[in-house]
Amino acid sequence: MRRAQFTWLHLHHVIRSLAGEASAGIVAMVLQAGITPKET
Repeated sequence: MRRAQFTWLHLHHVIRSLAGEASAGIVAMVLQAGITPKET
């Protein structure tokens, strides 16, 4: 039981960190798109 709980917590932490990386990448893309001139 304890092992399953640990695995669940670890999995949740991994998903959370991956989601954070994904959102950070999206923010970087938006900032890059905002910096580059749209009218080309």
